[in-house]
Amino acid sequence: MCAWGRQKPEQADWYWQASPEDRKEYDAFGPWIEKIRSAKDMPPRFRGVYGNHIDANCLLKVPIQAERVDVRPGMDLYRMVIAVHDERISFLEPADGFVMTRSVPWDEIVALRTTINLMVASFSILLKGGQSIDVDFSAVSIDQVNKVIDYIRDRMTHVVEHPVVEIAGVSVTITDHFYKSMLAQLRTRMRRPLMPLHFEPRDRLCRGDSHHYGLSTGVLAIDARDELIIIDRGEAVRRFLHPSYITRLTFVPYARLRSFSLVSPEQNGRHAYCLVLNGDRQSVEQTFLMAPDEVAACLDAHGIAAFDP
Repeated sequence: MCAWGRQKPEQADWYWQASPEDRKEYDAFGPWIEKIRSAKDMPPRFRGVYGNHIDANCLLKVPIQAERVDVRPGMDLYRMVIAVHDERISFLEPADGFVMTRSVPWDEIVALRTTINLMVASFSILLKGGQSIDVDFSAVSIDQVNKVIDYIRDRMTHVVEHPVVEIAGVSVTITDHFYKSMLAQLRTRMRRPLMPLHFEPRDRLCRGDSHHYGLSTGVLAIDARDELIIIDRGEAVRRFLHPSYITRLTFVPYARLRSFSLVSPEQNGRHAYCLVLNGDRQSVEQTFLMAPDEVAACLDAHGIAAFDP
């Protein structure tokens, strides 16, 4: 007679020796950003400040960057908590045995940006003082991050209602499938009218900053009534046989801008134009291989002052 039964492998003793609470957190751990719905969902290290953010519209916990095989129940599995309130966003991080909180009110933000490179992504808040707050995360959580970005954008733009501007002679035909798809995604994500202002296709032969020939990565600039949206692939020119997998979106509310300048190739010694958007001490720069005259005209129509660099 043989007795059949399940036995716990010796190498799994560390799992069963952990508390049920630690095992539950470990079981749920992954590369994704998770919502916090109660004090029990709050990572243990952050639990003491949960009461300070219990009224937040959204609480998110950002995991550490580690392979699952390298973590164990009871470890600090989350490196940051993000609390989105009505009037501010707060970033909570552990520091020397306590939790450090950095809160940013909406009027301190000049622009928002997301960057995705395959499975690696980042979320950036560009501040009036010239600094930025950058949060790295796995691209599997981009939908969750986009909800936070859209919430902030609504709070930043709802105070001032901008009219739909009309730029004479603007007729943009988007011939690239990637940029067509990105525009379609934005139209399903937003309720505002979107007007393409300037488009540059990918894979055109051109020169980069090193004066060597390469291929363009493309760019699309869009007027969204209250803000300028720019979609690009990171560097404007890529080397041959070096494909670009970057997707970058930059959202700049017109109400946050004080001035702009357009630097020509003759002025900057490069083979490209550089659009500089200024909000107090923060500058957002964007490279164009063709003159973005329609973008400049749109900024002027929204009352943004132009100046010669």
